[in-house]
Amino acid sequence: MRLLAYMVENGDLVILRGNPRRVKAVRTERQLNGRDDVIMEFEDGRPLRLDAEDTISVRLSSRAGRSTICGPAGDSGPGRSSPVASP
Repeated sequence: MRLLAYMVENGDLVILRGNPRRVKAVRTERQLNGRDDVIMEFEDGRPLRLDAEDTISVRLSSRAGRSTICGPAGDSGPGRSSPVASP
């Protein structure tokens, strides 16, 4: 399933370059240009910064009542993704 980056929650399994990574924390940061970035921290590896409106492949955690609204079906993936330094 593809979701907008801001819809990813703790416990979701994000697929990055074919490798599943479990999300342990998600936060947003407002940029100077007014856009929001989403920073995802994983159980292993480096955090990932995405524009909040980028789409990403996700396997949802098993929470009841979770919305399944997806991003554009034809979207080829995140427009910009860059690792961020761990605090």
